[in-house]
Amino acid sequence: VLLIGIGISIAAFALVKRWEGQKLWTEFYQATENRHASLQRQIDSDLQALVSLQAFYRHPQRISRTEFSGFTKTLLLQYTSIQAIEWIPRIPYYQRGEFERAAEENGFPHFQITELTAQGEVIRAATREEYFPVYFVEPYWSDQTAPGFDLASDPMIKKSREQARDTGELVATAP
Repeated sequence: VLLIGIGISIAAFALVKRWEGQKLWTEFYQATENRHASLQRQIDSDLQALVSLQAFYRHPQRISRTEFSGFTKTLLLQYTSIQAIEWIPRIPYYQRGEFERAAEENGFPHFQITELTAQGEVIRAATREEYFPVYFVEPYWSDQTAPGFDLASDPMIKKSREQARDTGELVATAP
């Protein structure tokens, strides 16, 4: 009787342990699925902000800094996980001087296309075929050194930009 009682206790323990393990695994799996779905919804929502901005820029007339600021402030209020929105035009080498002069006329005093040295110093960007300078950024106070910074000078961003260009898909970079 004692051996049968011990055997039944061991079997019951094993069954309960297995059942508890499966229950914990199921709860863990459901929690991760819920978090994954929530994160996916957030990313999809944030991508909608970019699609809205793209539609805004397809407007046939040139967009002013004030118009960009007004439009993106609304987006940033609605999409709180987005820290900042930038507009980065493609500027061929031969248009660099004209672009910099136009930026100064549009309220960017002493505007120039810049890059960082290995020591982290901001300098005038080296000569290259094309530039991708930050032109508008909102909120502006978030990074006042950004306007003019050439994203083509950052290898990681350059790779992502080329991927976006080649695939036509939206591409994100690390912070």
